Amino acid sequence: MPDPSIGFKPAPWRLTDTHFTASFLLARNAHRDAAVRWYTRLMRFQCQSGCIRCCEQKGHVYLTPDDIARLAAHTCLSRAEFQRKYLCGTAPLLRFRKPRGKQCAFLTDAGCSVHSIKPQQCRSFPYWPEILDKPSERKEIAAYCPGLGRGPLVNLTVARREANRLLKAFPQLYQPEEDGG
Repeated sequence: MPDPSIGFKPAPWRLTDTHFTASFLLARNAHRDAAVRWYTRLMRFQCQSGCIRCCEQKGHVYLTPDDIARLAAHTCLSRAEFQRKYLCGTAPLLRFRKPRGKQCAFLTDAGCSVHSIKPQQCRSFPYWPEILDKPSERKEIAAYCPGLGRGPLVNLTVARREANRLLKAFPQLYQPEEDGG
């Protein structure tokens, strides 16, 4: 290497160690960022036996007409009786009435008493549109759901199909947000 005191400058087309290192780091960071963006579109989920943490979260469980028919038959009530006893709201947004101190009338110490016929909204968790669309939502859900991040990779095509069923069943809940300006 020539003596720096002579005023040697590398040719503009020549990469110095510093240029190479900076270029390499930029390329590596861009690749890592792309990998992170790709990974956040992936999702692992496996419901954990005995877990009811999703059922204990604040919120409402909305029911489709099919849900109401299944649950009414299971409880040996007519649809009208079931609706009077367990539901509130107006069609098409009928939801479970919340008993005092509980999130759901069918949630017992032993778990969900209607697990085998649970409503579509419950069955589809965590494949809700807002969870699939926003990695930040998945991170928030993972704070209480031990099944998120475990098990096999979720087939996002199948998960999106489930989310679309919710969109179709409850379009009023998924209206696009209006801009404030």
